[in-house]
Amino acid sequence: EIMREPNEMFLMPCAGKLCSGDRIEDAPLANQVPATRSVRYSRNEILYDVTAAVRSLAVENEIYAPGWTAVCRTDGEHLSPLLVDGALRGWVLPPGFHELVLRYRTPLLSLGALISALAYAIWGGAVVLLLWGNRFNRS
Repeated sequence: EIMREPNEMFLMPCAGKLCSGDRIEDAPLANQVPATRSVRYSRNEILYDVTAAVRSLAVENEIYAPGWTAVCRTDGEHLSPLLVDGALRGWVLPPGFHELVLRYRTPLLSLGALISALAYAIWGGAVVLLLWGNRFNRS
Protein backbone atom coordinates (compact mmCIF):
# COMPACT_ATOMS: atom_id res chain seq x y z
CA GLU A 1 0.00 0.00 0.00
CA ILE A 2 1.28 3.46 -0.87
CA MET A 3 0.56 6.67 1.02
CA ARG A 4 -3.03 7.80 1.11
CA GLU A 5 -2.80 11.53 1.85
CA PRO A 6 -1.27 14.13 -0.48
CA ASN A 7 0.48 15.93 2.37
CA GLU A 8 2.43 12.90 3.62
CA MET A 9 6.16 12.34 3.25
CA PHE A 10 8.19 9.29 4.06
CA LEU A 11 11.92 8.68 4.35
CA MET A 12 14.05 5.88 2.99
CA PRO A 13 17.73 5.63 3.94
CA CYS A 14 20.00 6.27 0.96
CA ALA A 15 21.66 2.98 0.11
CA GLY A 16 23.22 1.81 -3.11
CA LYS A 17 21.78 3.67 -6.10
CA LEU A 18 18.68 4.89 -4.25
CA CYS A 19 19.83 8.53 -3.99
CA SER A 20 22.02 8.82 -7.08
CA GLY A 21 21.05 10.71 -10.22
CA ASP A 22 17.99 12.85 -10.83
CA ARG A 23 15.65 9.90 -11.44
CA ILE A 24 14.98 7.16 -8.94
CA GLU A 25 13.51 3.92 -10.28
CA ASP A 26 12.24 0.95 -8.31
CA ALA A 27 12.14 2.78 -4.98
CA PRO A 28 10.66 0.57 -2.25
CA LEU A 29 7.45 2.60 -1.94
CA ALA A 30 5.11 -0.17 -0.73
CA ASN A 31 4.30 -0.44 2.98
CA GLN A 32 6.15 2.72 3.95
CA VAL A 33 5.02 4.52 7.09
CA PRO A 34 4.77 8.32 6.69
CA ALA A 35 7.61 10.07 8.52
CA THR A 36 5.78 13.40 8.64
CA ARG A 37 2.83 15.39 7.40
CA SER A 38 2.97 18.91 6.07
CA VAL A 39 2.81 21.75 8.59
CA ARG A 40 1.39 24.06 5.93
CA TYR A 41 -0.02 22.99 2.58
CA SER A 42 -1.13 25.24 -0.27
CA ARG A 43 -1.11 25.10 -4.05
CA ASN A 44 2.31 26.68 -4.54
CA GLU A 45 4.01 26.17 -1.17
CA ILE A 46 4.36 23.29 1.24
CA LEU A 47 6.17 23.28 4.58
CA TYR A 48 7.42 20.08 6.22
CA ASP A 49 9.22 19.62 9.53
CA VAL A 50 11.17 16.39 9.11
CA THR A 51 13.99 14.64 10.95
CA ALA A 52 16.25 12.21 9.11
CA ALA A 53 18.44 9.89 11.18
CA VAL A 54 20.72 9.27 8.18
CA ARG A 55 21.04 10.64 4.65
CA SER A 56 17.61 9.84 3.24
CA LEU A 57 15.35 10.04 0.23
CA ALA A 58 12.24 11.98 1.25
CA VAL A 59 9.32 11.10 -1.04
CA GLU A 60 6.11 13.10 -1.14
CA ASN A 61 2.78 11.76 -2.25
CA GLU A 62 2.79 14.47 -4.92
CA ILE A 63 3.23 14.41 -8.68
CA TYR A 64 6.63 15.49 -9.95
CA ALA A 65 6.53 18.61 -12.13
CA PRO A 66 9.21 21.04 -13.29
CA GLY A 67 9.12 24.26 -11.30
CA TRP A 68 9.36 22.88 -7.76
CA THR A 69 12.30 23.94 -5.59
CA ALA A 70 13.09 23.40 -1.94
CA VAL A 71 14.98 25.35 0.69
CA CYS A 72 15.88 23.99 4.08
CA ARG A 73 15.27 26.94 6.40
CA THR A 74 17.32 25.23 9.10
CA ASP A 75 20.62 25.41 7.21
CA GLY A 76 19.78 27.44 4.07
CA GLU A 77 20.52 24.55 1.70
CA HIS A 78 18.75 24.59 -1.68
CA LEU A 79 17.54 21.20 -2.91
CA SER A 80 16.59 19.97 -6.36
CA PRO A 81 13.65 17.63 -6.88
CA LEU A 82 14.10 14.05 -8.01
CA LEU A 83 11.67 12.07 -10.16
CA VAL A 84 10.77 8.97 -8.16
CA ASP A 85 9.35 5.95 -10.00
CA GLY A 86 8.30 8.07 -12.96
CA ALA A 87 5.67 10.05 -11.08
CA LEU A 88 6.45 11.21 -7.55
CA ARG A 89 8.57 14.05 -6.18
CA GLY A 90 11.54 13.28 -3.95
CA TRP A 91 14.36 15.13 -2.17
CA VAL A 92 17.66 13.91 -0.75
CA LEU A 93 18.07 15.12 2.84
CA PRO A 94 21.21 14.99 4.98
CA PRO A 95 20.86 13.70 8.54
CA GLY A 96 19.22 15.99 11.08
CA PHE A 97 16.18 18.21 11.52
CA HIS A 98 14.92 20.10 8.47
CA GLU A 99 12.31 22.80 8.11
CA LEU A 100 11.75 22.14 4.43
CA VAL A 101 9.95 24.80 2.37
CA LEU A 102 8.86 23.65 -1.09
CA ARG A 103 7.78 26.27 -3.62
CA TYR A 104 6.31 26.01 -7.09
CA ARG A 105 6.90 28.62 -9.76
CA THR A 106 5.54 28.08 -13.24
CA PRO A 107 8.50 27.51 -15.58
CA LEU A 108 9.02 30.34 -18.09
CA LEU A 109 6.31 32.49 -16.47
CA SER A 110 8.62 35.54 -16.29
CA LEU A 111 9.67 35.09 -19.91
CA GLY A 112 6.04 34.81 -21.01
CA ALA A 113 5.13 37.96 -19.09
CA LEU A 114 8.05 39.83 -20.69
CA ILE A 115 7.04 38.72 -24.20
CA SER A 116 3.44 39.77 -23.52
CA ALA A 117 4.56 43.17 -22.22
CA LEU A 118 6.78 43.73 -25.28
CA ALA A 119 3.95 42.73 -27.64
CA TYR A 120 1.58 45.12 -25.86
CA ALA A 121 4.16 47.93 -26.07
CA ILE A 122 4.67 47.31 -29.80
CA TRP A 123 0.89 47.25 -30.36
CA GLY A 124 0.50 50.47 -28.35
CA GLY A 125 3.31 52.12 -30.32
CA ALA A 126 1.70 51.09 -33.61
CA VAL A 127 -1.65 52.59 -32.53
CA VAL A 128 0.04 55.84 -31.53
CA LEU A 129 1.91 56.02 -34.85
CA LEU A 130 -1.27 55.35 -36.83
CA LEU A 131 -3.22 58.01 -34.94
CA TRP A 132 -0.35 60.49 -35.23
CA GLY A 133 0.04 59.73 -38.96
CA ASN A 134 -3.70 60.26 -39.58
CA ARG A 135 -3.51 63.61 -37.79
CA PHE A 136 -0.89 64.93 -40.23
CA ASN A 137 -2.63 63.48 -43.31
CA ARG A 138 -5.78 65.53 -42.57
CA SER A 139 -3.85 68.79 -42.55
